[in-house]
Amino acid sequence: MKFRRNEVDIKKFTINKEKIEKFRDDMSYMNIIPKDFSKKRLKTCPICGENVANWTIKSRWTLLDKMYDFTCPKCQSVLTIGESDITGLSYTAASICGQVKKMHNKEMREVYVKCKRIAKETGKQYLQGDEFTLKELFE
Repeated sequence: MKFRRNEVDIKKFTINKEKIEKFRDDMSYMNIIPKDFSKKRLKTCPICGENVANWTIKSRWTLLDKMYDFTCPKCQSVLTIGESDITGLSYTAASICGQVKKMHNKEMREVYVKCKRIAKETGKQYLQGDEFTLKELFE
């Protein structure tokens, strides 16, 4: 088949959606910090106990901090952690987030997790809406 000078064979340039999604996940610099945190500290879901390779991560801003919602792909439970806890900025009273933590009588060098949504199948509905340290949640 002959083409004119400005025509392009579209079949050569088909787009593989899976490759684009994988590239988008790899190159999303917005979620590098929580992805590293989840690979180091959230290897298993504290709610269902399953190994989780890739958490679904969504971010949102609050008044003082950026919050990350980690959704387990197996049980669909949502855990919310502040960026200052993930990065360690709230570990000292020199930062504003650390002062807020101190004001609420929280431990300075702990990561606090809020259980936003818990799946009914797990039998841990009593955790929903409460805030725990990461150590307490895994016990």
